[in-house]
Amino acid sequence: MQIREVIERLKKYHRGDGKIDESTTRDQILYGNPDQECVGIVVCIWPSIDVIKEALKRNANLIVSHEALFWNHGDHQKWLQESQNQTYLEKKALLDQGSICVWRDHDYIHSGIPMEDGKWVDGIFYGLAKQLDWSDYLVGPDSSNSFVAFELPETTLGEAARTFMKKLDIDGLKMIGKPEQKVRTAQIITHVLGGPMS
Repeated sequence: MQIREVIERLKKYHRGDGKIDESTTRDQILYGNPDQECVGIVVCIWPSIDVIKEALKRNANLIVSHEALFWNHGDHQKWLQESQNQTYLEKKALLDQGSICVWRDHDYIHSGIPMEDGKWVDGIFYGLAKQLDWSDYLVGPDSSNSFVAFELPETTLGEAARTFMKKLDIDGLKMIGKPEQKVRTAQIITHVLGGPMS
């Protein structure tokens, strides 16, 4: 099956199929040739150099990424080409080496994925809630069906931070407040902030 067909099947799985304007959506092919046979898929939030190297290692030629490939909202490349940014050049060389195609799945996955009960939920925040084992603590869902607000069994800020680190397999995080402060409500602030050139 060609990469283009894989992408079309992914779009049809989401609720946004037919409701998302293809001329304005962020969900575009960011790099590579979609008219080649798909031999493997790597899925990520940010398509970092490490992710691209993993795709090469696994002989995968499609990366489905939630966020931008070249660090800015519109994936603008001219400023990177002009500055001869070394990380940009290394990313391009690795992508070319593996004939890798990168498709951004942002608006579609936020539009909803189907649940067994027939409801639709934001795929990113559902996945985060599930990874944290917080699905049962969801408050809402809100009007966008996003998993963003939780009412937790009472814990401390420090313990909540340790839960994040353990469940998300990260080495550290920035915490503002006293570790012993009691916490019962959690709010996930949605998304990356910044303009098209940030």
